[in-house]
This record gives sequence, C-alpha cells and structure tokens, in this order.
Amino acid sequence: MEFDRETKQMITVVALVAAFAVGINYLVVPDVDQSFMGWSIGLFVVAVLFWIWIRRDDMAEQRESALKAAEDAAKRAEELAKAAQDKASVELEKGKEKIEVIAEDVKDSAEKVTEAIEEAVEDTAEAVEETVEVVEEEAEDVAETVEEVASDEPDDLSKIEGIGPVYQTLLKDAGVATYAAIASKSQEELEKIITDAGKRRPASIETWAEQAEYAAKGDWDGLQKLQDTLDGGRRPS
Repeated sequence: MEFDRETKQMITVVALVAAFAVGINYLVVPDVDQSFMGWSIGLFVVAVLFWIWIRRDDMAEQRESALKAAEDAAKRAEELAKAAQDKASVELEKGKEKIEVIAEDVKDSAEKVTEAIEEAVEDTAEAVEETVEVVEEEAEDVAETVEEVASDEPDDLSKIEGIGPVYQTLLKDAGVATYAAIASKSQEELEKIITDAGKRRPASIETWAEQAEYAAKGDWDGLQKLQDTLDGGRRPS
C-alpha cells in the first residue's frame, strides 16, 4: 500500500496522540485493563515507524535531488566544454587562414617584410629606451619616497629630558613622533596635546622643543650641554 507524505504525517500524529491518550488513561484510571499499556506501546511504535518512513523518504528525495543536480552540472559542464572546443576549433581555423595569408604575403613581397622587420626593430629600440628612461625616473621617485619614509620613522623621544614613556606615547598618538615634529611645535601646542589626553602639564615642557631641535639636527653634544644645565628637563629657578 502506498501513502503520500501527508497521509504518513497524519498517521504518525494520530498514532502518537492515541498512544499518549491510552497511556495516560492506563496510568490515571484505576483497575484499567492491562492491555491498554500494550495498545499504548503499540501505537507509539507505529508512530515511530511512520516517522522513520517519512525521514527515509525525505532522505531519498534529497539524494535524488542531489543526484539530479550533479547530473545537470555534469551535463552543463559537458556543454560548456563542447562549446569551448568548438570555439577553439573555429579560432584555430581562423589562425590557420591568417598564417596562410601571411605566408603568401611573405612569399610575394620579401622586401616589404624585411622593411617591416627593420621598422619594428627600430620602434622596439626606441620603446626600450623610453621604458628605461621611465624606469630610471620611477626608481628616483621610489628612492626619494624611501628617504621621506625613512625620515618619518618615529624617534626615541625619551632622549629628551622630561619625556617619559607616558608622554612619549601621548605625543606619538597625536602624530608627534619625531624630534623635528616636537621642534616645530610651540609650547602651547605641546601643552594642549598633553592636557587633552587628561594628563597634567609637565614642568619640563618649556624645554622640549629646544632639546628636540638639537636632536633633530643630530647635535648630541649640544643636546648634552643643554641638558647639563637642566634639572629633570626644567630650567633651574
């Protein structure tokens, strides 16, 4: 006997509900016939079997769908491969025809071919020369860019007396990461960076730009002489 999916689902639900109803009746009603428990178990087994049947049919449908999709994909791939092969054959024929025409032209006018080759060599040489010039210009630009990038690398700001790890981090976060950047800032600008970050204004901030100017020039002796006159980066009172 064949059942459609809806019928199977209805039988499953009815059997399950009946199993629970009979089971509850067996547990609640006193002195009930012992066969009620057997009926409850039997109905539950029927519900489970029909549920398994439904699941098996679903899995079979899924397998069939997957198989059909694979077959369709294979057929489509075969069609695409055949189309690509046909197109390649057509292009190959066109290429053969062009080669035959070129061969005939070469046979009919060897002098023209030679002239064309010479012109092509000259054009290629000119193009190579132009390319070399462009490459040299680009190499110079790259070298300049590398120098600019290298000059923008962060400096060790802790060499400036009064700038510790905390202030160094605040300055670099604000984009002030080099000696030259600090030297270009006014005291008010440096104070604003520190106070905007919620930190107290350091007493040594008044000499930061001056110290940074020596460091930016690489004048470490001059920086040392200046720092010898300072006390923790501050000018003695």
